[in-house]
Amino acid sequence: MNGILLALSIALSAGRNLLSKKISSESFGTVGFFQLQAGTFGTGAAVLLLPALTVGEIPSLLTVLYALLYGLLLVGAQWCYTVALGGGNTAVCATVYSLGFILPTLSGMVFWNETVTLWKVFGIVAVFPALILSGKKQNRNATEGLGSTLPLIIAMLCSGGLGILQKVQQSSPYPQQRTTFVCIAFAAAAMLSLFCGIGKKSHKRAVPTFGMASAGVGACFALCNLLNTFLAGRMDSTVFFPGLNVGTILLSTVLGVLVFREKLSARHVAVLTLGTVSILLINLPL
Repeated sequence: MNGILLALSIALSAGRNLLSKKISSESFGTVGFFQLQAGTFGTGAAVLLLPALTVGEIPSLLTVLYALLYGLLLVGAQWCYTVALGGGNTAVCATVYSLGFILPTLSGMVFWNETVTLWKVFGIVAVFPALILSGKKQNRNATEGLGSTLPLIIAMLCSGGLGILQKVQQSSPYPQQRTTFVCIAFAAAAMLSLFCGIGKKSHKRAVPTFGMASAGVGACFALCNLLNTFLAGRMDSTVFFPGLNVGTILLSTVLGVLVFREKLSARHVAVLTLGTVSILLINLPL
């Protein structure tokens, strides 16, 4: 059963990547961009609302505060990831984004007394050449004024921040409020996205299919959070984390080639290889 749920989580994660790529042509800073992002987070909050209500407990002030911070990181992760996908290769973007997990790994070593091994050190070191290779210009038509490298690095860091906050929330006196915590975060991210779109000029009108894709991103993103929280407590971390990250990278790569006709250069393959090796080394049980 856990294997089926892990496969579902990988499919949802890859679906989020694919649909985010679909809406990435809407330029950052336009009202259309912020409306699509608001649709993403609003759908995520709606998907999580029913599970959150089943907890039957009023969220604590601490949970709400953590959720608001989590919402800010969600905004940074999804906005920047969407921008990066607009000017970058899906496989490379998915790989670098997945490498954000090194931040909760490092925080676990420092604050949660998690084991430090030579393999983990090698895995963390392998991240840096992957980032350097991914930083080379990926697309001549990268998003105006931003490119894809800086947004991708910011998205990766925000993704790592999300992992750290998940650890913090699970270490709080209210770990049972995890679904409510994520639901509030998605709702806050939706409101912030709407607020940022006020008074912005429209670069192009977001077509209805963009709205559907945006809602799909939100549903995939929210359900991934829910599934991953559940599986993290039921599966061995040395199986779950590499399985999820490597599986998502590989499936996103295949979908990018099939759906968007993306080509993989030697540099792209090098980034994928280094990213995969880093993930596997950090999660070795020895």
